[in-house]
Amino acid sequence: MFSNGSTAMDGLSGSGRAWVVSTGGFVAVAAEAFDIKAGRVEARTVAAQRFGYTAIVDGRRALTVEHITRLGDDQAPDWPTGRGWKVTVEGRPSMVLDSKIATHGEDETDQGCLGTAMHAVHAIAPVCAAAPGIRTFLDLPMITGRGALSASGAGTHRSART
Repeated sequence: MFSNGSTAMDGLSGSGRAWVVSTGGFVAVAAEAFDIKAGRVEARTVAAQRFGYTAIVDGRRALTVEHITRLGDDQAPDWPTGRGWKVTVEGRPSMVLDSKIATHGEDETDQGCLGTAMHAVHAIAPVCAAAPGIRTFLDLPMITGRGALSASGAGTHRSART
């Protein structure tokens, strides 16, 4: 499901010399049963997962993407914590980007799904306009969601026109 990220990271090197290495996949199981909105999580079943990819360009780490999902804040407490996304870029300039979601008390899962769906919806016009064949985000123009914001403030949704 997340393999496109590793393919894109390979293409971003521009040299074709990037190695994309999986940092592995890990799971944590629930010590005892608990309930979430989707139902019951039984003891000794998966309650958290962690995996990632690192792009190695010319022998150095250039970009690492790691994904951690927990079904509860107390699951896998020894893994990095926090909500949202953290991207670390080693290069010129080097940077760490911290992104939070649901900053006004919204449900984080709902907001994450909404953000994912919006990206797909905004990609429809560029994908339809592209030449036939298999395309990645590196082959398409930047998908910006033009027109998604309005002067009336946050929470307004309009169809993006590209």
